[in-house]
Parts: sequence; structure tokens; C-alpha cells
Amino acid sequence: MMSPGIFFCFEDQALEQALEQTQARRVRHLSVLNR
Repeated sequence: MMSPGIFFCFEDQALEQALEQTQARRVRHLSVLNR
């Protein structure tokens, strides 16, 4: 990805936490990373 400020969550992270991130940062997409 070539965009600055990539936002991500982890595959084992709770959906509610990922939703909070998108709302707080005002983004529509998160990349999902495995650990």
C-alpha cells in the first residue's frame, strides 16, 4: 500500500474494537493483519 497513515487491526481483535478505531479515525477501511 502506498498511502500514508495506514490503519489496521489484527485478525484476533474484537470487532467492537475495530469499529471504534474506524469511528475515532473517521476511516472506512482497516487492513487486517495476522500476528
